[in-house]
Amino acid sequence: MTPPTLRLLCLSFLVLALCACDRPQCRNTVPAFDQYACDSQPYRAELARLLKQTAPGDLSYWLEAYHMEQGREWLEIQVQGPGICACAQVEIADWTSLEGVRKTRGVSYRGAELIGLKLDAVETGEQTRFICQHIERVLD
Repeated sequence: MTPPTLRLLCLSFLVLALCACDRPQCRNTVPAFDQYACDSQPYRAELARLLKQTAPGDLSYWLEAYHMEQGREWLEIQVQGPGICACAQVEIADWTSLEGVRKTRGVSYRGAELIGLKLDAVETGEQTRFICQHIERVLD
């Protein structure tokens, strides 16, 4: 193989690898997600409502970041579905299937798909929290 051909092949592979590691484009049609911040109560309440009325198979979840503050750990994830393009701050009930993410504090997992994530929206008084009860695997 000639050097220019080899360079072209390597460059093509690099571009393909970078494109394959990101979540698909989504289009938001929910006004609340444009009006409020991800960590605001109106945003979380609207996301909870939509999660309850959307079939689980129509939703996909993508890891955005790991956070630890004042001894509290959570993941920031992207939620995608029909007309839904949202973020959520998710508490993890059991880190067993996410131990690699926890150990590395999310480094190198950004953009990974969270397969089989079971997300519960817990509403207590005027606060909505999202809790991950189960996840089958992380597709990185």
